[in-house]
Amino acid sequence: MYAGFIFLFFITSCKEINKKANATTNHKKSEQVHEKSEDKVEIKSSYNFDNIIKCEKYGYDGTASIADYGCLYNPKGNNTYGNIAPYLIPKIGIKKHLQKVDELFKEGDKYDKWEKEGERINSLSVSDIKEEFYIYLSLIDKKYLEHTSNLDASYNIKRSEEKDYKFTTQWFTFNNSIKSWQLLNSFETSPSTDRKAWEWEQEKIKEVIAKNQ
Repeated sequence: MYAGFIFLFFITSCKEINKKANATTNHKKSEQVHEKSEDKVEIKSSYNFDNIIKCEKYGYDGTASIADYGCLYNPKGNNTYGNIAPYLIPKIGIKKHLQKVDELFKEGDKYDKWEKEGERINSLSVSDIKEEFYIYLSLIDKKYLEHTSNLDASYNIKRSEEKDYKFTTQWFTFNNSIKSWQLLNSFETSPSTDRKAWEWEQEKIKEVIAKNQ
């Protein structure tokens, strides 16, 4: 009788332990599912750069970019956002794309081929560019800019004699999976150290290039 009671107590205790273990496991599973669902959330941007990424002609050297200042803020034109620097990275990889350029333009030296590929890229529509290239760009919002007719670039970072405020450079891409522009990252610095913003942008594009060799 006593032995039977101990056995029954043992069975009941095991069931309670299993219930607690299952509850803990299920809780962890629900946490994991929640984490995964958060990973899938895409941050859409309110910006639409479709009409801006062809503001000027692209040069090509394995990747494509617009020389000098990129797409400058133009309050009376398409670019009402700010100063924008776009970069096009071939989806097939930079090395394969260079091989493709060699095959497409057999005549001429390397730089002649690159010039012809630049002309081909500039002839593409925005939808064709999205199909063939990953698009990345930096943006310095217009609120940080001032008109500078006496300088090469018509709009530059505002300078303030009173205080050295902070301005932000944002890093975007066109996300093909959600068919929308997506904000990836941002960097804050002051006008007195504005070169750091340019250096940060160059690091971002280097990271992208390294991933797409």
